[in-house]
Amino acid sequence: MKLLVVGSSHGGRAAITAALAQDATIEIDLIEAGPVTTVYPTQVKVHANTRAIQLLATQHQLLISHAGQKQRLSYDKLILAPGAQATIPAVLSTTSQNVLPMRTRAQINHLKAAATDATIHHVIVIGGGYIGVGAADLFSQHGKQVTVIEHGPQLLGSYLDNDFSMPIQQALQQQGVTVHVNELVTGLTGAPDVTGVTTNQTTLSADLVVVATGTTPNTDWLQDILDCLPNGLIKTDAYLQTSATDVFAVGDAIAVTYLPQHQSRSIALASNAQRQGELAALNLQTPVLPYTGVVGTSQWQAGHLQFGVTGLTDTAAQRASISHTSVTLTQDQRQSPNPAIPTKHVQLRLTYDPQSKQLLGAQVLADGNIDELINLLALALQAQQTLADLAVADFYMSPGKNDLPHLINAAAMTTYRQEK
Repeated sequence: MKLLVVGSSHGGRAAITAALAQDATIEIDLIEAGPVTTVYPTQVKVHANTRAIQLLATQHQLLISHAGQKQRLSYDKLILAPGAQATIPAVLSTTSQNVLPMRTRAQINHLKAAATDATIHHVIVIGGGYIGVGAADLFSQHGKQVTVIEHGPQLLGSYLDNDFSMPIQQALQQQGVTVHVNELVTGLTGAPDVTGVTTNQTTLSADLVVVATGTTPNTDWLQDILDCLPNGLIKTDAYLQTSATDVFAVGDAIAVTYLPQHQSRSIALASNAQRQGELAALNLQTPVLPYTGVVGTSQWQAGHLQFGVTGLTDTAAQRASISHTSVTLTQDQRQSPNPAIPTKHVQLRLTYDPQSKQLLGAQVLADGNIDELINLLALALQAQQTLADLAVADFYMSPGKNDLPHLINAAAMTTYRQEK
């Protein structure tokens, strides 16, 4: 079988690995618009710095372009993982090397290199979402003077409730990061090299401007060929097949079902792209395992704090006019019988339906690892569990290490105590 894969990020790489594991005789052509650093087996032909420019679906062919030369590739199956590009507001449009949009692997590598560049002292980050907060944390830890500009009232406003995001903002400020909220960037200063930005309130100087203001799917070349949403996201069925026969799509360029609201939308997370790539490869010949949707689980770190979210926050539920209530619990957890090892402070919020008590979402904030908590809550949410299920869930307790009830048990049980 001849398989073409467009895009070598998380979804594309996962698809190639899974396809090779299933069929050692498969022939794969990888088309990537940028450089390719991953080393693939010999049956994978890599077309680096090559763009897919036209899908000839009825002919089972893909038109590609490299260094001005066009070529047609035939396929039996095609997996599209074109990803997304940074959305650049018109006022920030420039070719200056001092302005760095954030989305691609090359851009992320550029950012990591800039963090250790001794010639860069002042960094402005535009956008206070995950990418912006992560960039600010990275640069501040490398001793740069960092300013974050967010047009909304808080950092991470699309992901966390205010009382969960404020400690993160404070942790960044303790690292020396300056945070501007409710402020709009209106332009760039300096030519030809950008030397700063103007806002509706001030002018700021910088050696580097990082733009983290959202993404747009790389699907312009597919709009007249495949069924897409108005925002450009590719529609797929449960097995990740597009409207074209033998053409699958994965990653940031596709619409997925967001289970808490039963809506098709973008959930641009590497974890989703990874799973989708594996499933697309599994379903190439015969539909085997459906992709049923996501709850939007993510985990990040800023300063000494780790934070995670799955499903709806109170803010998101209110915005969507979804009936909800929540319970919040904090706990200091002993992580070791050794008193020299500090306890971990954890804050947990469960958002749920007030009638059925079904879990709608959860947020976790801690000064230690939260992987177990956020993954358990994601599983409970996807399984449509209620607070009653969580209150009696059989989580282990380790006497001498942590004598407290599991935080999820305790938070769910608190609801029932309050209602007695």
